[in-house]
Amino acid sequence: MRLPLPPLLERLGASLRRGTAGAERRTALAVLLVTVPVAAHLARPGTASWRLTAAVAVSVAVGAVVGWRLVAARRWRSADWLLARLLPAGPRERAQRAVRLAMVQPSSSGCSPQLAQLHLERQLQPLGPATVAARARVFNRRQGWTSVGLSLALLALCAPSPWRVVEGLDVLLARGG
Repeated sequence: MRLPLPPLLERLGASLRRGTAGAERRTALAVLLVTVPVAAHLARPGTASWRLTAAVAVSVAVGAVVGWRLVAARRWRSADWLLARLLPAGPRERAQRAVRLAMVQPSSSGCSPQLAQLHLERQLQPLGPATVAARARVFNRRQGWTSVGLSLALLALCAPSPWRVVEGLDVLLARGG
């Protein structure tokens, strides 16, 4: 059973997530959009095996996006992952110890929850809204370049002969072969 995050770290994580949600959605959409012309090109021969291959390619892409979103949702609840996104290496280790102390049940540690929370707040004090926003910008920039690269791949697939994509989609969606 995973213990809940300390409230301060949960607030910082929510702020970071709000700042990066748009970039994550754009990257997922770019992955799905690149899959469409790939599937259309695969389905163009019109045989059942190629149509099945195209359907598998679309299924794999959708599964990858859904899996990525599920893993991301789990990561956002991980104190270590959040601290790795928010803090440089040196202060991160001290903050990880403070988080572990704050997440320990009071009956088993011999440390008061108030003292553990105060220690955690002291370790995370340098993380103001400006720092969290800067970290979100770094993440958004990386995701933005990923989306641009996928969009260029989409353009490279469709630009030489857009009618091939249309023909492939027609074959892919045709009933009865």
